[in-house]
Amino acid sequence: MAALLRRVNIPVKSIYQVYPKQKHEKVQDPAWIELCGKKGWIALSGDKRIEKNVENRTAVIKHKVKVFILTDTNSLPEEWAAAVIVGRDKMASVIGKNEGPFFSIIQKRSRSHVSHARFPQQYLAKGAGDPPAPTSTEVTHGQESAKEQTGNPAGLQANSPSGAGNKTGDTETAKEKGR
Repeated sequence: MAALLRRVNIPVKSIYQVYPKQKHEKVQDPAWIELCGKKGWIALSGDKRIEKNVENRTAVIKHKVKVFILTDTNSLPEEWAAAVIVGRDKMASVIGKNEGPFFSIIQKRSRSHVSHARFPQQYLAKGAGDPPAPTSTEVTHGQESAKEQTGNPAGLQANSPSGAGNKTGDTETAKEKGR
């Protein structure tokens, strides 16, 4: 994930850089938490024990560390990098408004960066009736389908009456594309 974030100019030091050659396996959480505090680094981790474990939480408080915790560690680094990239303005705002210590959760799915469908007034005014119903195509990822997450499938143009956004007019779901 660190390399992906660096590609978009987010400065990141992974624990593997800070503690090379398997040293990261031996360093205790309070030690690297203290280092983050001393260097003014923001901690980004999927380890929920940082907040729940008394020693770790005490280190965060003592060294005024700003900690962002990912909601799971089972996802691909590309998914988490995408979540951090999309959320970086919000993260910067949280960091800027709070001296630390603090904990903040980062979720990889968000409904706030993509709006709901809006239908042109001309379309509705011409007697087209109600807006088109969401399609029934589902694209699954993990245990949730895109339809369950957003109320609309990720196959954005699937079953579109006009094929809008699809030059050939053919519909193709994300599942058919191999996603």
